[in-house]
Amino acid sequence: MITVSVDEAYAFDMLSILEVKDNLAHSSDTNKNYRKMRDEIILQIGLEKFGQVKCSLDYSTLVLQNTLIYQMVNEVKLLVDQDSLACKIDAANYQRFLIKKEIQKKWFEKELKETKHGY
Repeated sequence: MITVSVDEAYAFDMLSILEVKDNLAHSSDTNKNYRKMRDEIILQIGLEKFGQVKCSLDYSTLVLQNTLIYQMVNEVKLLVDQDSLACKIDAANYQRFLIKKEIQKKWFEKELKETKHGY
């Protein structure tokens, strides 16, 4: 595992995406990833600041927006022709995930912690 510097808002967006995936997919892997990211954020900004952001209307709105995006992507996959641009974008995004998974396994000899649901 490597650590990279990202803006705090970016980290909370990533956390909210893991929260959405956990809420919708109820995956133990997603839940573990959520808890790990949450703990890493807390270590860096402190429990008080984390709690302030996590309990804020801003964060709730971010979770809601990511939930809407997740639902819209799933809806598009069900409603449109497989040759549509939306399906091609989704398929390309999934291929990107498979490539990341292979890089992780081949070069770092452990499984990718990220999960994709719906495939």
